[in-house]
Amino acid sequence: GAYNDTLTAQGGCDSIVTLNLGMNQPTTGSIRAAICTGGSYGFNGRQLTAAGTYKDTLTGSNGCDSVLTLTLQTAPFLTTTVNAGTCQGTPYNFNNQNLTATGVYHDTLTAQGGCDSMVTLNLTVNPSTGSTINAAICVGGYYLFNNQHLSQTGTYFEALAGSNGCDSIVTLQLLV
Repeated sequence: GAYNDTLTAQGGCDSIVTLNLGMNQPTTGSIRAAICTGGSYGFNGRQLTAAGTYKDTLTGSNGCDSVLTLTLQTAPFLTTTVNAGTCQGTPYNFNNQNLTATGVYHDTLTAQGGCDSMVTLNLTVNPSTGSTINAAICVGGYYLFNNQHLSQTGTYFEALAGSNGCDSIVTLQLLV
């Protein structure tokens, strides 16, 4: 506001002094930030590691207090388990690795939020199965194998789907 004061000057005359007083307002600001689990965030000389709301009072450009509020969140460490199977002789691709053995495999990846995530793969390599049939027929006869009438000596193969989802190879040794 405006304030007036009447003073007596050195020569005995009145003198009016007007004061126009303005009030500077404190300023406020806010920051939202996130860190990965196990990480830290620097806030006015402190390294914060836990989620929460933090305040700090600084001197603003107008000379008044400036209150800064930080809302800090932590992103969790993500873990995923994948159970998968493949057939013997068919590699399983796991993050550009062609795996051919049963086992537990781990890989650390960067999640969408920028934090690490762990993928665990439980891989089962199922064996291919097979069997051999030895058969003999008389000249002029035939042997029925996979809807084929076979009448010549030879070795014949048939691939069938096994109970584990992998190929089951049946080998026929036919003698005429």
